[in-house]
Amino acid sequence: MNSKREGGHFTRWVQMKRSWLPYLILTAVIAVLTLFFGLQYRWMREASAAERERMQRRVAADAKAFADDFNREIQSIYFNLQFNAEVLKSGDLAELNERYDFWKEKTAYPELISDIVYLPPAADKAPQRYDRSEGRFVPFEADAGLGVVKSRISSADPRPVPVLDDLDALVMPVVSGERHFQRIVVDRVPRVAVTGRTIEVPEQTVKNEGHIVIRLNRSVITERMIPELAAKHFPSGDYRLSVAGRGGLTVYGDSGGEPDGSAGLYDLRPNTMIFFANRELDLPRRTAAPANVIVDQRIESTTMTTSPSPAPGRANTFTFEMRSTDGVRQRSAVIATPADEQPWTLKVTHASGSIGDYILSEERKNLAIGAGIYLLLVGSILAITISANRARTFAQKQVDFVSSVSHEFRTPLAVIYSAGENLADGVARSDDQVTRYGELIKGEGRKLTGMVEQILEFAGARSGKRRYNFAEMEAGAVIRSAVEECRGVIDASSAEVTVDVEPGLPMINADSAALSLAIQNLINNAVKYSAGTPHLVVTAANGNGRVAISVKDHGIGIAEKDIKKIFEPFFRARSVVDSQISGNGLGLSLVREIVAAHGGSVESESEPGSGSTFTISLPAAARKQ
Repeated sequence: MNSKREGGHFTRWVQMKRSWLPYLILTAVIAVLTLFFGLQYRWMREASAAERERMQRRVAADAKAFADDFNREIQSIYFNLQFNAEVLKSGDLAELNERYDFWKEKTAYPELISDIVYLPPAADKAPQRYDRSEGRFVPFEADAGLGVVKSRISSADPRPVPVLDDLDALVMPVVSGERHFQRIVVDRVPRVAVTGRTIEVPEQTVKNEGHIVIRLNRSVITERMIPELAAKHFPSGDYRLSVAGRGGLTVYGDSGGEPDGSAGLYDLRPNTMIFFANRELDLPRRTAAPANVIVDQRIESTTMTTSPSPAPGRANTFTFEMRSTDGVRQRSAVIATPADEQPWTLKVTHASGSIGDYILSEERKNLAIGAGIYLLLVGSILAITISANRARTFAQKQVDFVSSVSHEFRTPLAVIYSAGENLADGVARSDDQVTRYGELIKGEGRKLTGMVEQILEFAGARSGKRRYNFAEMEAGAVIRSAVEECRGVIDASSAEVTVDVEPGLPMINADSAALSLAIQNLINNAVKYSAGTPHLVVTAANGNGRVAISVKDHGIGIAEKDIKKIFEPFFRARSVVDSQISGNGLGLSLVREIVAAHGGSVESESEPGSGSTFTISLPAAARKQ
């Protein structure tokens, strides 16, 4: 006895283990997918941060390269077209002519210079314009723009601001009596150990000989230089470029928003300048150049410091370091006066608003894709699990259906077999006995036929092959026909049936046989599930343009947990099965299929122990005009 009990416990344990194992595996798979998704999110955040840093470095480098190219064009004008007062006084402009021609040959923007003007220091002297065709400066009448430039230049200051960006002009002083450090000075410095000395260049009394003004063409800058440099350094089109002048005044593009990268334009500091390739076109020639000064194309170092005793009102006096040059290979050092500030600022902004916004949008997009894949995988796993459970449940219902149908068939078949055997063996000899056996066989055969017809009707409705013959008819006629078809069941159970059809009901479009079969199923169920003597009420009423057909009983009722499942195929409540009430679970499902084909709906209300009410709601037929 104990071994049997232990064996029963073991069997139930195995069954429970088998039922829980798929859910444990499902939980483990979802947990692993969730872990991967979390790791993916973490890696994505790290990759986004690295990409943001990379893009910011790239933008800064590209902006600097853009500015270097722009500044080199300006520097090639400013540093290479300077000359001293001696050249201007001598009237020999061969060097300037040669340099100007070489500049036009090498530059990509020969139209960038619109004018080269000499402004004498005396206010009563007329300005002179450089005429390349004649190779000299010629007097001309100053225009309003040049008058503004002249008013901005202080004649008392030999070193004015070199860039008047709002007037598109470069200003270079022409002085005598000093070594002028706004020109380029190239000094020999040995590559060996540092054994040099620092030379202070004292402030000298100089004479102002006027100013050279190089007027630039703004349209060339904004319509050619900047767009071409933008296409060169930002070819992808992912960035918006703008240029702002002093005070934030927009020169080019749209300067709204915080830039991702910036760089200074009009930068005349010599650490970013270039030399012309032609060595013979050196800086302004001096008749007695010191032996330790050479011209070279390579800039290796610059040393510039402000003098301890600057000139009054300005801090642009510089000292520079010179080292011993005795018999040692030299290297170049450049000293020049840089601009006090960078007049223009290049601003680079990502098209998305900023690099941060772009990275955030990409991060969200990648997160959405990852989340979508994660949800798809989890949803697929859940769908497969639910589908498998439903298939297993449906298969079990089919097994139960076959079992119940076999049981339903067995009883009438046994009765028919027994009656036929008695007739064949001559047990029933009198006419009354033969008639009784015949009626018995006939009744059981009707039951079998009804069950077979119900199964065939369900199969036809589920497959969509069932054809309905709709016609206008009265609901009352269909109800009375259904009650008469159930007369045998009603009489056999001594059921009381009350039919109440409201007068003046609208006509309905229905297949008489199919709708009658649906009502018959409801009546048969009401009789089958009644407690004691069945009492049924069949009614038909008008419900807001629809016809409501109801079958009410006072039977055992339906449990609340089963009320939503009773229309599912093969479903039978556990209490019904335990009570051994015959049935196959197809009746109510067939009712729903037939009513749905008529464009209607079926609902149920029930209270355990008090009975149930099933209501078929059908649309009224359209009235003919």
